[in-house]
Amino acid sequence: MVEGLKHALKTPSFVRFLVIVFVGMGIFNGVTTWVEGIVRPRGIGLDQAGILGAIMLVGGIIGAMVIPHFSDKAAKRKPYIVLGLIGAIPGLVGLALAPGFVLIAASSFVLGFFLIAVNPVGMQYAAEVAHPTPEGTSNGLVTLAGQISVLLVYAMEAINNVTGTFTVSLIIVAVLLGASAILATSLKENDQR
Repeated sequence: MVEGLKHALKTPSFVRFLVIVFVGMGIFNGVTTWVEGIVRPRGIGLDQAGILGAIMLVGGIIGAMVIPHFSDKAAKRKPYIVLGLIGAIPGLVGLALAPGFVLIAASSFVLGFFLIAVNPVGMQYAAEVAHPTPEGTSNGLVTLAGQISVLLVYAMEAINNVTGTFTVSLIIVAVLLGASAILATSLKENDQR
């Protein structure tokens, strides 16, 4: 196990992917944690905020069925990771800025569809790029990066406490998501390590 950890953490694409997971999971956890506070200033109540969370999850379930299918069919991971990260940005910006429930709901769906779909593709990517590290070890490290991402949830709250709005933190994490998409373009497919 120790050798597997060392190998995975010495694989540059794997380490870059851990950074991407930190940002992506931080955004997902932050949005689902603070959804009511995000939309309340635009006149959306607690019940509708819950519906928005459900819409995001439904979009994610659909995205997690569609995007990995095409990734498996093409036997490529990187383009679909980049696609998911870039595709989630309009959803995140819409969630931050859209004026009405319908546009916010559409944004939530788009955010869920693309951001959540990165997870199964990314877990497969992590296992492939970290090989011969055991898959359980590589997936454990990915899960750990996702757990540490709770720091972004607290950062979103801190920014809200300072500015009085979650809009600023959503724009900041949208920029981080764009930076993650750029970072994802430097990932190497398993056969190119």
